[in-house]
Amino acid sequence: MPSKMAPSVFASDKLNHMLAFFVLASFAKSLWPRKKLLTIFGLLALYGGLIEVIQWAMGFGRDADWVDFLADVVAICFGLAAVKLMNTNRKSASEID
Repeated sequence: MPSKMAPSVFASDKLNHMLAFFVLASFAKSLWPRKKLLTIFGLLALYGGLIEVIQWAMGFGRDADWVDFLADVVAICFGLAAVKLMNTNRKSASEID
């Protein structure tokens, strides 16, 4: 859909990208805990890159933006790190009990 019609949480497009990919990454690692971090990172980064290529190619008033892709990649890293940290803290707490 045209960018002016797209739903958003934040006024900044970059923050919307970061929120979306943080959630995607954290849910992916939580739902598939046995998948390697690098696998999840690679698949989500590929997805983020494909979004930008498709926006460039479709011609509906959307533009490809490498900074959007960078925001996606940074958010993927933060999302995966957050889940890893929560899992580490959960394991530490259960060992104390």
